[in-house]
Parts: sequence; C-alpha cells; structure tokens
Amino acid sequence: VGDLADTELPQVADQVPRQPPIYNVQDDGAGTTLKKHRSWWIQFLPDAYQVYFDQHPICWAGFSLSLLYLNVVLTFGGIMTAYLVWLGMGMSSIGFWRGMASAAGLAGTVFYHCISTRMGCLVDVGMVSISYQFLCLSACCASFFMEDVGASLVALNAGVILSRPGLWAFDIAVT
Repeated sequence: VGDLADTELPQVADQVPRQPPIYNVQDDGAGTTLKKHRSWWIQFLPDAYQVYFDQHPICWAGFSLSLLYLNVVLTFGGIMTAYLVWLGMGMSSIGFWRGMASAAGLAGTVFYHCISTRMGCLVDVGMVSISYQFLCLSACCASFFMEDVGASLVALNAGVILSRPGLWAFDIAVT
C-alpha cells in the first residue's frame, strides 16, 4: 500500500493547476522584500474592503457566499421581518409581501421551464437565472442607501420578490 501511494501522489500533484503567486519577490539591494499583487479597482474601496479583497485566492468565494447569505436573509424570514417592522411596516403588509414572494418563487419553476426549452444548455440557464437574481438583489442593496423610507421599502420588497424566480430557476439548473 505504501508503494502505491508514493507512486501516484507525485502524478496527481503535477496535474493540479498552480495558482498565480500573491506576492512578487523583489530584491531592493538591502534584502529580499515581498510586494503584494493588487488589482487596480481595490484602491477605490473603503479600507475594510481593501483588506478583504487583498486575500486574492479566497475573496471571491467568500463574497459569493455572502451574496447567497444576503438572499437567504432577504426571504421575508425572521431577520427581514424584524428589519421591516423596525422601518415601520405593519405585520399584515409583511404577510402580504411574504405571500407574493412565495408565489414568485413558484413562478421560478415556470421561468426555468421557459428558458431551459429555449436555451437547452443548463450552464446557460444557470448563468441567465443567477444574473437575473443578482440584478434584482442589486435593487435591495440600493434600498439600504435611500433616505426616503417609503422608497426604500418599495425597492427592498420589489427586489426580493422579483429575485425569487431567478433563485429557484438557478436552484433547479444546479440540481
């Protein structure tokens, strides 16, 4: 068993694609220094985001996970209900919009069927549906920066409700 592992391990390790280095090694005459690669757009972000996005190999996976969590939070569940109540929305209105979001989620299965018959490729269906969902959730993100509470509530609720078909179509395409 030991001989088998010793012969296969180097072959597998040679097939793994190499990540680009995060640091450049530079010799400035006084000694070797490390200079970190930096994307040009990072300089425009606030300091906390610069620290996060400087973690080159893992930052996008964490960012996409946070967007997924944002969608889970924005489901008219406990956290969003508490936020809407805090903004002054009544429980009957929240219940109505929760029902609308559920109906829109069910419409996602019809949405999936329509675009999958036209496109045929599940990868394309997934890309279209997740792009649609991202576009709708962008309205939700914009709602947090609006000063008018009424406009903020409309943008948040509309973004969540309209994002549901994209979420469920993407979920079906993935599974």
